[in-house]
Formats: sequence, structure tokens, C-alpha cells
Amino acid sequence: MNNGKKAAAYCDEALTYNPTSLPALLSKAQRQLDADDFEPAISTLNAAKESHGNHGKINELLQKAQTLLKRSKNQGLLQSA
Repeated sequence: MNNGKKAAAYCDEALTYNPTSLPALLSKAQRQLDADDFEPAISTLNAAKESHGNHGKINELLQKAQTLLKRSKNQGLLQSA
């Protein structure tokens, strides 16, 4: 098992004990972005923002997720035209 998979398992476990754990939420959101799950990533980041306010890394990932979601929707429109 590589380190990323180990970290993911630990972060998921951390969220069961502390659903507002900032490092675990950021890790989860990053994994969602890496899997192109933009809407769930935005939801995860909004939950982090509710608990932790305007943290720089939250805002950075949230902006990235929103940009990638818009880009993916625009590509879908272009392909269907």
C-alpha cells in the first residue's frame, strides 16, 4: 500500500472521530479533485469553511474546484454541440 492510500485511510478514519478535522477535510477534498469529483469536493470544502472560516488552503482549493467544475461543464457543452 502506498503512502497516499495509507494517508487516505487515516484521514477517513479521522473524519469518523472528528468530522471537522481540517487536515482530513483538505485531504478528502484533494482526493475528490484528483478523481474529478468537483461537486463533492466543493461540498467538502464548504463544510471545512463553515468549521474553520477563511483558511487560506480552503479558499485556494475551493477556487480551484469551482474553476475545474466550470471548465468541465463548458467542455461538456462544447462536445454536445
